[in-house]
Amino acid sequence: MGKTPEDLEASRKKREFVIQQFGEVPTSVWNINYSKSKDDTILLESRGQNQVGEEKHKKMKYNLKTFENQSGETTEFNQMTKDFKMSSLNVRGKSSGLSTFPVDLCRKIVAFYSEEGDTILDPCAGRASRLPTVHKMNRNYIGYDVCHEFMEVNREIAKELTDNQLFKSPYTITLHEQTSEKMVESDESVDLVMTSPPYWDVEFYDDNPAQLGYKHTYLEFLEGIRRIMQESYRVLKPGKFCVFNVNDFRKEGDFYMYHADTARIMEEVGLKLCDIIIIPWSSCVGAAFADQVWQRKITAKKHEYLIVSRKI
Repeated sequence: MGKTPEDLEASRKKREFVIQQFGEVPTSVWNINYSKSKDDTILLESRGQNQVGEEKHKKMKYNLKTFENQSGETTEFNQMTKDFKMSSLNVRGKSSGLSTFPVDLCRKIVAFYSEEGDTILDPCAGRASRLPTVHKMNRNYIGYDVCHEFMEVNREIAKELTDNQLFKSPYTITLHEQTSEKMVESDESVDLVMTSPPYWDVEFYDDNPAQLGYKHTYLEFLEGIRRIMQESYRVLKPGKFCVFNVNDFRKEGDFYMYHADTARIMEEVGLKLCDIIIIPWSSCVGAAFADQVWQRKITAKKHEYLIVSRKI
């Protein structure tokens, strides 16, 4: 029996609902808007990602430099962040800045893998790019990070979100300035684990010994990721999702297939792999150096991954 007009109308309405919630029908490639956010209600989302990233990045202690003038006087100043790049550009490596998680990517993950009122846990919170998005989408947010400077920014954003409201929001923000290798949440209490984990030691966050990549080998770093993943499995409710945004990288000429290592660890701790989604970047700096690409036979990278698993 063919579909009735009522069936076709119901299908059309479902499609419209999906597009309204997500922006498009989800495919294995998610098109991300890297431009200025339309949401102008708080500082983090009222500016372009580069400007926000610069404001956060320049507060980091490792940007403090000393300058000695001709008279021998030494002055301390905060280095401007001209090398800062978004995650859509070249951000991995010695001379690069810190990456910033695109707001639109966070919105799509939250919309697709959770419901209003859910509790979302971010085991590598970083610099508050996911916190406000989760909160403004009517979810509870839990964030972990060992970097004091990052968490100071997060606490400022959380205060702005919770204090400047006519009506008290029922959705909570919980911040833990500690490693997520051992979480305080109870078993099966979280509806979604979503994060962008560290990139070993190719991105510098601070010199806290608890940093996973600080003075560790790559294998030691992956063991730290494993402990985070084990805890993520423990606190996640059955049937719920764990989503890690990662990319592969190079260091000293060696290629590290980080997304494959992440997927392997997910399976080893008991999570069931269910999807890999490609996130195309809005630009590709490496493509500007065509001669190097041709000579080295190494393609210019223009994408990253979402590794998606589920607790069965």
